[in-house]
Amino acid sequence: MENTTVVLRLALGGEQTPYLSDISSLLYDFELSYNLSVILTAPEYADYVFSDNFFFRTRRKLKDEYRIRVSKITKESPFEILLVIASGAVAVTAILKALDVLLDVIEKASTLGSKREKGRLENENLKKDGILKDLEIEKQLQKRKAKSIRDSLVKRIQKNPMQIVKFEIQVIDDKSKEVVKTQVWRSSIDEEKKRP
Repeated sequence: MENTTVVLRLALGGEQTPYLSDISSLLYDFELSYNLSVILTAPEYADYVFSDNFFFRTRRKLKDEYRIRVSKITKESPFEILLVIASGAVAVTAILKALDVLLDVIEKASTLGSKREKGRLENENLKKDGILKDLEIEKQLQKRKAKSIRDSLVKRIQKNPMQIVKFEIQVIDDKSKEVVKTQVWRSSIDEEKKRP
């Protein structure tokens, strides 16, 4: 899994002309949720002690290989953001585990239910490495004393007038430019809009 890029595609729904603060706070809470997920699952953060200070910018600095970069923002209906995490072989396993925790936060924050679709899973090793069961996630949150932080982020995302209606994860091999794995989550809001 050397030279792999993880691409995240977010589609936001809600107000047609949302306040900038609604969009920025949702994106900030998304990034906080991602940071929580990485710190919870990546081995190099095993000694990190979770506290209320987690919400301060300087208390959770991630290494560059874990950080999310913005690749593209589309202001159409729905509002879409393309995010990129470039990583090597060591980080990709931790990132995929972290994305499972992040998906858990998004699913819990979805007030109208959700549906997880499994896309193309061409690499069985990736499938095994990238999946943390819900019980394992809860166990990690309890063990690391991070459950209250996750629950706080879920509430913050739920209260936002803007919502994540689609979350897609793609793992791309940088050499061949082929998609190795795709996973898509859609809220029921997004599903209802597609029906005639």
